[in-house]
Amino acid sequence: GGDVTYHDPGQIVGYLILSLKPNERDLHKVLFGLEEVILLSLQELGIPGHRVEGKTGVFVNNQKVCSIGIACRHWITYHGFALNIHSDLKNYQRINPCGLESSLMQNITITNEQETFLKAKLFQYATSIFGRESLKNGSTSIKGFLQTCSIIAPA
Repeated sequence: GGDVTYHDPGQIVGYLILSLKPNERDLHKVLFGLEEVILLSLQELGIPGHRVEGKTGVFVNNQKVCSIGIACRHWITYHGFALNIHSDLKNYQRINPCGLESSLMQNITITNEQETFLKAKLFQYATSIFGRESLKNGSTSIKGFLQTCSIIAPA
């Protein structure tokens, strides 16, 4: 994986920019934390997500629903996750999605109301898991967080 980043309007995309403190400088823990944000948020909707050993991301019924990737420069992370909600899965046939066969990519099926709820949970768990009391981005509202790249800054 890691060759290309694919986003489409059928995804919830969250880019967390974290300024990592010296005691937080373990990128595997950051990836694990980001997976945990997704897993706990899906759990709130009764969707049984899980990890697959040796693969980064979140799976439901052994099919990948969320791709996760971060990069780091000067201990500031960038990139994040793309959670497939109503993604056009045919587009995955054009790329190598995270080193998997395109047939292993899947959407979660939820209503618009559930999507709004899920986005709020993603916001809640991101601030909690990464130990940040506040989120800073282009907007101070949840709606702004959901529509723009998310930036979590130290409290």
